Amino acid sequence: MWRAIRGENPAPVYPQRPSSPPSILASSNQPLFFCVLTALAFLLFWNTRSYYSPETKMQSAVADWRDRAERIRNPESWQPERKDLVFAVVLNGPVEHHALTLALFHPNIGVDASGNVLALKEDDFSAMSRLATRTLELPQTGEFRNAWILRRPTTSQPIERLLVSTGGSELVETSVQGYNNQGGFDLKEPVGDVTVLPHLLQDLFGLILKARTDYDPRNRHEAVLQKVLDVIDN
Repeated sequence: MWRAIRGENPAPVYPQRPSSPPSILASSNQPLFFCVLTALAFLLFWNTRSYYSPETKMQSAVADWRDRAERIRNPESWQPERKDLVFAVVLNGPVEHHALTLALFHPNIGVDASGNVLALKEDDFSAMSRLATRTLELPQTGEFRNAWILRRPTTSQPIERLLVSTGGSELVETSVQGYNNQGGFDLKEPVGDVTVLPHLLQDLFGLILKARTDYDPRNRHEAVLQKVLDVIDN
């Protein structure tokens, strides 16, 4: 007032800014906000996991195992033993019945559908062995040969029988019927609440079928194939 009387300009008066609304993080809804955020993060992780499973990553790393393997000369001179068997896959189909697709033996030996004896790279051998062993953790299907049956438009689909050694004389069987690289993976009938072939079997059998690359039933090492089948059957 004295300044006004003396002719001095009074200090300007600025209007007060309205107070900001309380932040959601500072409000009583903070616990709810973090719960929603956590749930969204979990759903994103689970969805990603379904597409990029550990098996899929492993399968990608060993996808070219067949190209890296080296043929052993004079395959007929090689003698397989049951104690060295890791797993074997046998095809039962309308055309070929009880035909070998692939067998792995210690140390780092593979036999393909043509009867070629292959020296596998250690990483490839170990990865495929681990995938095969993990099938022992899968639920039983209740079907003949413990088969996971894929939905296909025709019947009499071939069945690939995976026989995994448990270290003793027993071979544990897990089969897939109707597997091919062009078809889908929906099951004909659910196994429990599972309606799609597990990623583990998708990836493992994708690797296994590479053992039939350039396969010609008219050009096989019959003696080698018979020796492997004898080891499996006895």
